[in-house]
Amino acid sequence: MIITSKKRSEGETLPPFFYGLAYTDWNKSELVYYPIPINYLIMLGMSIRIYWNRFRAKRTWIDKQISVGIIDYVDRFDNNIEKAIERRLELAIKLNAKVSDNESFNRNGDKTPTSG
Repeated sequence: MIITSKKRSEGETLPPFFYGLAYTDWNKSELVYYPIPINYLIMLGMSIRIYWNRFRAKRTWIDKQISVGIIDYVDRFDNNIEKAIERRLELAIKLNAKVSDNESFNRNGDKTPTSG
């Protein structure tokens, strides 16, 4: 006897009546169906796996991938902030140098040309 599974994505038709839902693959957004007596065994195995991972306090594969992605995003964000601060400081220094070379300000904030 060949045991085959049927995977159903959103919007697809249901499998034949003798297939029962075994589990949901949330990463692929699919429902996985097996023949009716076997789907209960697979469902039990998936439940045991979930509770076993919780008992061991071990993160699942997708949790590890999400945490790696978040850490990478935060690192890139921090690097971009540092680069932006450096660019703004360079521009402020250049602007300050241009202003000090071309004109000065008096006490009232009016621009007065410098004597050269």
